[in-house]
Amino acid sequence: MVEKNSDFIDFLSQNDPLGLLKKQPKAKQKSKRTVLLQNFEEIVNFFEEHEREPKKSASDIYEFQLFCRLEAIRNNSKMVKELKEFDMYGLLEGVSISNITLEDILGDDPLNLLSGDYDSSIFEMSHVQKSDRIQPEYISRRKFCQDFDTYRPMFESLHKDLEEGKRKLAVYHPQDLVPDKFYVLGGVIVYLKSVDGESNLYRFKSGDRQRFDGRTCCIFDNGTTSDMLYRSLDKALQKEGYAITDFDEEQLVAERIEENDQARGFVYVLKSKHAKLRNVPDVYKIGSTTTSVTDRIKNAVNEPTYLYAGVEVVQVYRCYNIKPRELEDRLHTFFDQVRLNINIPDDRGVVISPREWFCVNINVIGEAVDKIIHRTIAGYVYDPSSRSIIAKSASLEPKLGDAELYEKIINEINLIGKSMEQKPSLYQGKDEEALRDVFIAMLERRFQSVTATAETFNHIGKTDILLKDATDSSNLFIGECKIWRGKKHFMESINQLFDRYLTWRDTNAALMIFVQGTDLTTVMSVIEDSVTQHQYYKRTCGKHNETSLSYIFGLPQDGHRDVKLEVMVFNFDKV
Repeated sequence: MVEKNSDFIDFLSQNDPLGLLKKQPKAKQKSKRTVLLQNFEEIVNFFEEHEREPKKSASDIYEFQLFCRLEAIRNNSKMVKELKEFDMYGLLEGVSISNITLEDILGDDPLNLLSGDYDSSIFEMSHVQKSDRIQPEYISRRKFCQDFDTYRPMFESLHKDLEEGKRKLAVYHPQDLVPDKFYVLGGVIVYLKSVDGESNLYRFKSGDRQRFDGRTCCIFDNGTTSDMLYRSLDKALQKEGYAITDFDEEQLVAERIEENDQARGFVYVLKSKHAKLRNVPDVYKIGSTTTSVTDRIKNAVNEPTYLYAGVEVVQVYRCYNIKPRELEDRLHTFFDQVRLNINIPDDRGVVISPREWFCVNINVIGEAVDKIIHRTIAGYVYDPSSRSIIAKSASLEPKLGDAELYEKIINEINLIGKSMEQKPSLYQGKDEEALRDVFIAMLERRFQSVTATAETFNHIGKTDILLKDATDSSNLFIGECKIWRGKKHFMESINQLFDRYLTWRDTNAALMIFVQGTDLTTVMSVIEDSVTQHQYYKRTCGKHNETSLSYIFGLPQDGHRDVKLEVMVFNFDKV
């Protein structure tokens, strides 16, 4: 009989494709601490999903068991102490969920699931399907920040701003949680340095929800750091946190802000802590950045543009509908007369001469920004003697005759262009429109009785440069700016100028060509040969210089009407 049974077992073993008869290895038993953490995590997950604690409910056995589990933890001081550092939502603080005792919980058991003596089995839910939430690899803990000295000046500056009222505590909203911002969590200031994660779709019994998941890099002003979950930080701030505002004096730079407009960056005004300038009044740096101002200046002591010294932020302008660099350039041009001339040696003895510092009152800078944004700056100049912005007046410059003024404008444009050719930093990285703006800014300074505007509607289009008489608003000069792209494009540019921008009364015009490259000789040869072939060409009048050619053209609507056309070529290397 034994042999038969043995043969039968052997037969079954050899025909067991599913391995049902194989002895399964005993699962490694988890430590009590690991089980406790996992069970508490399920309570936390429930809180995150439902935004409330589990309730005593006989209709939902899973929620009821979570309720009992939480009560058991709250009534066990050892467990509370063990889980305290993981309690981001304060679930273990204060009194119990209700004033019932553990005996009440065990006694209220309509399904007789908790009968018998109470032991640790209350934390084992073998009969209930566990939550489908993704469990974290670990629970983040705060640890000592090894490079906290890097962030210490930032926190010190923040504390000073709060004391002076430059920053304030504000009600926290989930949409406010973005990198490079400051918050207060549990009475401690936290800097959200970065967030690493993605948005995911989650399916719950209550419905599908899109949410962002990921870990953060948080720096606390007590010298600790944490990579806590983004969602955990958000929930904690909602429960007991605040947002910290940016500078109160930060101004929005835009004539009109629409709902879909995006902030492009900042223009900032700084005061230096350098020994030579610390006590000098009204000396400021005007700069721009597409990142945060805090991030831009954090390495000021090592950068020549900041005079190798610390700086203090005085004013910040958030830019909408205007490039920060464009606003910066126009401010630099407007205050060029009071640009600080200073030489600072670095640690190697090399002398540097920063060009972004100005001797001007902070309120005057704000006034200039306002006039630039509202496009009225053309009617004003900065007067160093009175240290104020004053309106342009015809009396500032004798009124010139039409021909004489045109010659002065052409000569001035040529001088500006030659200066830019000699100083690549003036046009480095600038496109066609930005190069044009440099010329406009310079012309505004030179001709006090003239207003200069860009992209101004005239006839049936918007011309690049339009100079008007400041007294009677009559047109004095129309210019078109183009990057050289060959003969065909050059001829089309002449057509554009005469067919779209010139009226019968507009008789002074110019075509400004920017050549990006060194083969200027070939370009000039093509231009000289092409101009005489144009249908509106009448005659050649000579040259102001070897790259500034003078012509007479006829208007397409009136061939008897002569128009002076100056073709000016400037050689700007590719950068």
